[in-house]
Amino acid sequence: MRQLKVGPISTYGTWGLLLSDKRITTPEIKTYIIDIPGRSGTLDLTDIMGGVRYNDREVEFILTPIEGNYSQRMEKYKEVVKFFHGKTVYVEEPDRPGESLLGCWQVSEPNKIAGDLFNFKIYCKQVYPFYLTNEVELVERRISGTGTVEINYTGENDATPTVKFTENGTISIEGSDVNYNLTRNGMRYSGIVLKPGRNVFTVAGNGTITFLYQNQAL
Repeated sequence: MRQLKVGPISTYGTWGLLLSDKRITTPEIKTYIIDIPGRSGTLDLTDIMGGVRYNDREVEFILTPIEGNYSQRMEKYKEVVKFFHGKTVYVEEPDRPGESLLGCWQVSEPNKIAGDLFNFKIYCKQVYPFYLTNEVELVERRISGTGTVEINYTGENDATPTVKFTENGTISIEGSDVNYNLTRNGMRYSGIVLKPGRNVFTVAGNGTITFLYQNQAL
């Protein structure tokens, strides 16, 4: 049965709602192109600025209640509104099991089909451009003095991990002279990015460092 999932909640198993249609756009590519006076053509700075980046997706799911009488289906619809409308959650769609789309979702008014049959939309115009794995990866290392942490990232697109350290310390990426101060609270740092493949970080301090991240793919 085609349905959406949010963790253990499923639209059919929980509310008797069938996913009858969907529309998921491919995220538009962000480019960094400038026009320099006196120069023929334009200058593409995309690679210099860190490579291709993407705008958000637009996503629309159409759900159709197929169980119970009209009053019962309307009650289920109201429950879905309370669960989704204005909430930022990860939604797994059936064609990408194990991965989810992150957005702040809205629920439309019911749309009459025929008789007392109706459907409605769950939609968002600013969904994070990448599918994120449902499982969160965790890497922990004990550091004494100065040490390195290697992470083999299997995602298709760059990911920014949440990093925390039990004591005071600093972190930098291999080949960079920029150090970031670590905290006990989980933080994301613009320069601490996981790229597909091998990633090496230098950590200075005494304590346990933790990386949390999700694999990303278009």
